[in-house]
Amino acid sequence: MRPETLRPRVIIFSVDQDEHARYVARLLCDRGVPFVVIDTGQFPQGLALGFEPADLPRVRVCRAGGQDVGFEDVRSIWLRRPRSPGAGAQVVDRSIRAFVARESEQALMGLWLGLGSLLWVNPPSKDRDAHTKPYQLAMARRVGLSTPKTLVTNDPQAAAAFIEELTPERTVYKVFTSDSVCWRETRRLRRDELGYLGQLRLAPAIFQEQVDGMLDVRVTVVGSCVFAASIDASRTSYPQDYRIDLEHADVRAHRLPEETADRLLQVCRELALVYAAADFRVTPSGEYVFLELNPAGQWLFIEQSTGLPIGAALADLLSGCEQG
Repeated sequence: MRPETLRPRVIIFSVDQDEHARYVARLLCDRGVPFVVIDTGQFPQGLALGFEPADLPRVRVCRAGGQDVGFEDVRSIWLRRPRSPGAGAQVVDRSIRAFVARESEQALMGLWLGLGSLLWVNPPSKDRDAHTKPYQLAMARRVGLSTPKTLVTNDPQAAAAFIEELTPERTVYKVFTSDSVCWRETRRLRRDELGYLGQLRLAPAIFQEQVDGMLDVRVTVVGSCVFAASIDASRTSYPQDYRIDLEHADVRAHRLPEETADRLLQVCRELALVYAAADFRVTPSGEYVFLELNPAGQWLFIEQSTGLPIGAALADLLSGCEQG
């Protein structure tokens, strides 16, 4: 006998081990909101999907972990760093593995885009676009936020000229994307690294002006709610990037200027993001300089340090009870 079909109000595309997903899941339980966590990394071997595009949001089959999931009552979907689909270990041929991954990604994205009438945190295609750092900076500048002088290039001569203009001591560099496989912090350029600029022909990089000031501000946007926290990493082992030694950073709730909050909300609207975590640096003169934005950024460490109710705001948003 088949088990009863689950009829969640909220779907979380993530993994059971993700601490953010588990935290929000507990809050949804406390609110009596039915939900389900689906790991897209199990697709296609461990996750069965079947849908007619013209019939969405109704799906013919969604079977995860032996449990059928119905979409009729789904109100919202949270993309909490979902895993990419792919071939199982039994597929060893590289070309076939690539084919399986590509076809699976297309099928999954077809389902997601076809569910566009639901509340997405964040919409899949918009989330993908908003991860692009140069696009974020251009949008931030467009709405009136201050941004560092930035060069995106794979040309060694252009990079050398940019660095000479700023001086190496006032130049930092960063990668476009970081993940669990290849993670890189923001680094201050050292003079002994100038000899490596020729390697830009192999891959582009982002060079930026070093922003003076040791106070960082992490701003988390959940719908129309804005939560700000200051992060003082000046006494940590790596003040250029607070993520390296977060344990020793001083994290406190912060009062963000209303104008800065309004402009960040405008950036999120322009990027069609429902959730975002943005990083600013405050200069000695009190100017807030936008550094970057992460559409899937971490927030639990902010809540644990400050008590800011970010998780509750996210649970309310997903369940349809957002507080403005």
